[in-house]
Amino acid sequence: MKLHEVAKINSKQINKDFNSEDIRYIDIASVTKGSIDNIQNLQTSKAPSRAKRLVKKNDILYSTVRPNLEHYVFIKDKVAENTVASTGFAVITPNEEFVDPYYLYCLITQPKYTQYLSQVAEQAVSTYPTVSPNVIGDLEISLPPLSEQKRISSILSSFDNKIEQLKKQNNILEDIAQSIFKEWFVKYNFPNKDGKPYKDNNGKMIDSELGLIPEGWRVGKLGEIVKCFDSKRIPLSKEEREQRKGKYPYYGATEIMDYVNEYLFDGKYLLLAEDGSVQTNQGYPVLQLVDGKFWVNNHTHVLQGKEPFSTEYIYLLMKKFNITNIVTGAVQPKINKTNLLSLELLLPDRKLVQNFNKTNTFLFEKIFENSYNITNLTKTKTALLNKLLQ
Repeated sequence: MKLHEVAKINSKQINKDFNSEDIRYIDIASVTKGSIDNIQNLQTSKAPSRAKRLVKKNDILYSTVRPNLEHYVFIKDKVAENTVASTGFAVITPNEEFVDPYYLYCLITQPKYTQYLSQVAEQAVSTYPTVSPNVIGDLEISLPPLSEQKRISSILSSFDNKIEQLKKQNNILEDIAQSIFKEWFVKYNFPNKDGKPYKDNNGKMIDSELGLIPEGWRVGKLGEIVKCFDSKRIPLSKEEREQRKGKYPYYGATEIMDYVNEYLFDGKYLLLAEDGSVQTNQGYPVLQLVDGKFWVNNHTHVLQGKEPFSTEYIYLLMKKFNITNIVTGAVQPKINKTNLLSLELLLPDRKLVQNFNKTNTFLFEKIFENSYNITNLTKTKTALLNKLLQ
């Protein structure tokens, strides 16, 4: 059958009867392959003109712009009545008498549909690849009985729940590490020789190009504390990856794109997006902290900390470092290696960095353990998807 036979598309829009003074807005940039990274709280009168699609629980948001980028998400929980999505999305509302909403989401986000929609988008007569909601509505789908859909949905969603729990735990652990980092290296309240906060207890400060800094610190460049391994990157085409399927993650600029049968790197590395989506809405770099054996393409810088600066330290440093001034390219944003390694920053006392590493070791050990489990659960879910949705 056709998708539009079991679901409505863009059925609810903001109109003259909408009387909320503010909205919770979801734009395309904030949705990444199954997750919403940010919901903006905006005054309705100041919201962008694209803020039109009303969203509710069990809706599917599927970007009609550049489908190959996989900006789609399932709204599994109840949301506020003033939740609104960009008109860049097709908002798909399943008819639950005929189709399980989560089953439908898993089905239409399979690679064969993404590839088809991407091909249609590339042929569009517009300034950028796009598909109309009608094209999505005309997708041909095959559905088993509703009871079977629900059983499959239950199995797949159990994986999502576990993955979500681990991600939340990692966010908490990372917030703790980031709080300690901010206290020590931003507020300068690292422990003094008596174990008391340095700045709050009149620790000596000296002048620098970046303002007052603790005695023993200096201004330096990122290249002094990181090693860059960009020369070891080897991109693989989709066809090459198909021929080299395996267990090792293949990283792109923002995420794991595939799994291949060999690896280029082994250990803890920080991946920093080089082109495309290179920064967040706050101007911070797009980062991936990885540990283990992996392959990487040429769209992300591959970094490691130089002793005593651990890779975890570099991650926390760059996580809240505004890199807007080194991003080049009007059409395709890019951070080139020279500009990246020339970033000016504060270099603390080496012994202090060593003490910080010891303080945070257990936090990152747990983060890496959780990340390993997330990867395995994701791989297992993907394998099940291929079996259950044939």
